[in-house]
Amino acid sequence: NKDSSRSHSIMTVYVESQAVRASYLEIYNEAIYDLLTGDTQQQLQVRWEPRRGFYVQNLRTVECDRLEDALAIVSEGTRNRRVGSHELNKDSSRSHSIMTVYVESQAVRASYLEIYNEAIYDLLTGDTQQQLQVRWEPRRGFYVQNLRTVECDRLEDALAIVSEGTRNRRVGSHELNKDSSRS
Repeated sequence: NKDSSRSHSIMTVYVESQAVRASYLEIYNEAIYDLLTGDTQQQLQVRWEPRRGFYVQNLRTVECDRLEDALAIVSEGTRNRRVGSHELNKDSSRSHSIMTVYVESQAVRASYLEIYNEAIYDLLTGDTQQQLQVRWEPRRGFYVQNLRTVECDRLEDALAIVSEGTRNRRVGSHELNKDSSRS
């Protein structure tokens, strides 16, 4: 190998979450009950809409800003479950419960960089001469300054980013492979 330099390419996908909500229901004797309202008498109905699909009408959903919020939902729902006793178990439940976590995504962004001879290059810009710098800020942590990020709405967008970045990677040759990408 005449050129001992190696490069590595890294594609990163960032997902910024807008909202996290959760619901908790119980199915008992073929009826559905909301475990977060505490009302064990109010039966809920399953509905269907073309745009929404199947859903439980009037099921309470709660915002979860932290992990503790989700754990509180589990705790509250578990307290509201129907339990009875029998010879083998004093707290037996003859129901099924389902906790659903809803995550609404605000944005998906992708970047693609190459580390070559200890320097960082943005593969999405096509500029293989402009070295990027790693920076650190207390609120943000470590990041690559001026690294291009692209919004992706679909899987096809992410695949196009990979294709675009791959075209810009450094290709060298050595005795075993004349088109080695070195990464």
